[in-house]
Amino acid sequence: MKRSKSAKNSDPNTPELVHFLVLEQREKLRSGTLALVDALERKGRKVLFAPAHESEFVPKNNGGGLLVFQGRTHSLRPKKTLVIACTDSLDDLGWRRWMQLEQAKLPALNNSAAIRLCQAPHALQAALQFRGLPTVEASNNQSCARFWIFAQRQGLVRREQVLLHASLPSNWTNEMRQEAERMAKEAAKYTFCIWSEVLVAKTEAQLAILAVHPQPSTFPSDAPDLPQSLADILVRRNHAPLPKSCIGFRECVYIEGIGELVAKFDTGNGATACSLHADKIVEKDGYLHWSLGNVQYKQPIVGHSFAEVGHAVHRRPVVLLTVRFNGLEYKKVRFALVNRTVKSTPVLANRQFMRLAGLLVDPAEEFMVSTRPEGYCPKGAKGISSAGIVALG
Repeated sequence: MKRSKSAKNSDPNTPELVHFLVLEQREKLRSGTLALVDALERKGRKVLFAPAHESEFVPKNNGGGLLVFQGRTHSLRPKKTLVIACTDSLDDLGWRRWMQLEQAKLPALNNSAAIRLCQAPHALQAALQFRGLPTVEASNNQSCARFWIFAQRQGLVRREQVLLHASLPSNWTNEMRQEAERMAKEAAKYTFCIWSEVLVAKTEAQLAILAVHPQPSTFPSDAPDLPQSLADILVRRNHAPLPKSCIGFRECVYIEGIGELVAKFDTGNGATACSLHADKIVEKDGYLHWSLGNVQYKQPIVGHSFAEVGHAVHRRPVVLLTVRFNGLEYKKVRFALVNRTVKSTPVLANRQFMRLAGLLVDPAEEFMVSTRPEGYCPKGAKGISSAGIVALG
């Protein structure tokens, strides 16, 4: 018999779903964040206050995880749980916990670049003074404009930067205001935040970005409706996590049951499946019989991938495999088997897997999150079937 929803929630062994996780105690929040949290709670959303040093996070294979806090287990699900971290009050453990949540693909508000910006206020002030710009403390309404920007997203694609609120100097012209707003929206993109505050200063010759505050906890006093309007947007879920992990265009991946191999992450690969090298490939009775080195494999065929190679279209059998990469596990990843002896890597990852894993590829780097195999050379790997195969089994 199917249990009712209320009965399921009353079971103490059932993890309680959290809509918003705040990595701080309620009494330590500033008025801005506290007003936002109150607005979310009034809308019936579950908000959990769990300081980093009092909680333990257990990642799950689906990209979410479980948070153990005060003897209860809470479910944190991708796209259903938003992490709110007060950047001005996190200690070292808080920063590590925040990054742990990000690596688990929860939609945290900032990435590592934004965290570095928050952790280096003195360096930012020194850079401003070196360029002859006013510091944040020295700025006032006569020379500085403040913009509150919300990054509206659909899936993993940033659709637009929405202006939530602006405080502008009265002596600025319309052209200056429009240019300052354009600069603020452009600067907000690079924080990878759900919302951010951008300060634009006027120097003698031009406008300049004074500071970018990822997810600030102090709202402007002349915008009392801002917490409520921001809560409305967050509840409607017009946001989604952006990719958080930056990797090189070549990395090592582990495929369960096969071994560790070098993979190339090709952002131009729009195929419906990743490519995996096989020495011999035979289709028979709905199964794929293939070999890699001296190891034989047999797996059911789930479909076929059609790859354009020059002017020809190649039909390749597809199987489902489990991939472990960058500390997480991804099940049922589609792989098309093909002989890649003439290529530099035995694995070619497609855009679909990169979206699933939330990856940003730096084309100038290799092996950023994995260890470079000893003796591996991309140029020397071409023509050698075993090149790039770190270990089998």
